[in-house]
Amino acid sequence: MSLNKQRKCLKTRTKKHYRSSQSPSSIQKHIARNKAMPKKERYILVTNDVETTSIVNNRLSESAGNKVLHEGMPRLLDLYSKYEIKTTFFYCGDIIRQHPQCVVLAYENGHEIGSHGWSHEDNEAFDVLSLDEQIEHITKSKSELERIIQSE
Repeated sequence: MSLNKQRKCLKTRTKKHYRSSQSPSSIQKHIARNKAMPKKERYILVTNDVETTSIVNNRLSESAGNKVLHEGMPRLLDLYSKYEIKTTFFYCGDIIRQHPQCVVLAYENGHEIGSHGWSHEDNEAFDVLSLDEQIEHITKSKSELERIIQSE
C-alpha cells in the first residue's frame, strides 16, 4: 500500500469514531458499510463497560445487573458474532460479584476481558481514593476476573 493510500485510510479511520452511547442500529450501519470493504481493510474498535449502574435511576442496581445478564449480553454477543467482531469487555466488581456468568459469556465467545475497577460507589471513585486504594481495587478486580476465567 502506498504512503498516500495509508494516510487516506488512517484519516478515514479517525473520522469514523463511534461512542458507546450510540444505539446498536447505528453500529450495525457502520458494520454494514465496512462489510462492503475488502476483508483486509475492515475495522471497528469497540469496548464495553459492564456494570450494575442504572442510568435511569442514577445508582447501582441489582435489577440493572439482571438486565445486563439476560438482555444486554446476549444481544451484544449475537451482534458481535453476526459480524465476526472481537471486542473488549471491561467489568466492574459489582457485576463480577453478582453475575460472574457475564464474564464467562464474553470470554467463551473469544472476547478480551478487562478490569473496570472494583466499585462505582461515590465514596470509592478513583478521584477520591489514594493511589494505594486504587491499586487495591484494580488488583482485587483483576484477581476475581482471573479466578472466574481461570486465566492470566
